[in-house]
Amino acid sequence: MDGSNVKALRKAWLLIFASNGFIVSASTDKPFDPGQATVSIAELQHPLSGKAKSMLLKAQAALQAGKFPECLQDLDQAMKIPSAIPYVYGIRGAAYLASGEVAKALPELQQAVQVLPVPGNYSNLGYAYFLSGDRDLGEEQVRRAIESPNAPLQARFLMGLLLLDRKSETDEACDDLDRARDLMPSVHMALAVCYARDGMEDASNSEIRQLLGTTRASMFEFWKRWVTSVAAEPDPAVAFGLRPHSEPTAHR
Repeated sequence: MDGSNVKALRKAWLLIFASNGFIVSASTDKPFDPGQATVSIAELQHPLSGKAKSMLLKAQAALQAGKFPECLQDLDQAMKIPSAIPYVYGIRGAAYLASGEVAKALPELQQAVQVLPVPGNYSNLGYAYFLSGDRDLGEEQVRRAIESPNAPLQARFLMGLLLLDRKSETDEACDDLDRARDLMPSVHMALAVCYARDGMEDASNSEIRQLLGTTRASMFEFWKRWVTSVAAEPDPAVAFGLRPHSEPTAHR
């Protein structure tokens, strides 16, 4: 594929699908939703007061809106409320991750899994380790997240991409990506790449068509070429934004 085509594909990807889907933007999937079906043992051990819940919801909303300074200020106030403290570490770690401050995110998330060992915290810690260059330790933490029946879709997506680079583990990668398919559109494209790497052309084409729908059906050949090109790469996960920020460092 020549340089102009590669640039066109990258531009199209950024316009249509670009999104950071790896970060769980709270300490659990729906940590402060009283209507949720299940609550972890860890959360039962740390019940929230009404004031703590209100403050954490405010911080979480700021995080999801990309207002990181405001989020961190709210969390500083929440730290003054004893019942909020176990939750603050996970949300603050997610805020640092989302703002690209991985070095600050790591200690927060390390503390988070100690005081509130829930899937979202393990997943974010795994992502932070990966970004800092420790792929093995990152994968270990993400595996802890997906072992839970309440595993966030972000953890499944992240694990699928981590395994996508290993040809020998394509089946497991495709399974994790399939379970994360409802997270965001780009998961379908990752699954298409996974199927292509596994020689399942019909399944790969089906994912592309599902994603494009009828309104963008004319772009099928364009995206099929993109999928084929990415599937042939030794590290296809890079195409979905999964790349470390630095060389491995000591965390253990």
